[in-house]
Amino acid sequence: MRHPESLSSYRRAGETLAQTQERLRTVVADAEDRYLRKWLHTTSDGRAVLRLATSLFGSRAAAMQWLSRPMIELGGINAQDLAKTAWGRKRVLEVLDRLNHGVFS
Repeated sequence: MRHPESLSSYRRAGETLAQTQERLRTVVADAEDRYLRKWLHTTSDGRAVLRLATSLFGSRAAAMQWLSRPMIELGGINAQDLAKTAWGRKRVLEVLDRLNHGVFS
């Protein structure tokens, strides 16, 4: 009997274990990225974060790049992940506000 949670059930013919793991990591990362992008565009909190970041960095692409990068100011977490919670959104907005006022530390 095969267990669905078993990694072997996700392997493709001729694929090594490392290749399977990498492919699944990519699939999961892509799904998380799509979810966060949707959240940023469809919720009022997400739009506020995206609007301020876009205003600060000059384009939506630059804002999304900043939001996806791990930052020391946010404890090594990227702003997209941190912004999922109310506390995290507050921290992200604080960092963006500081950058907007020229405070870089």
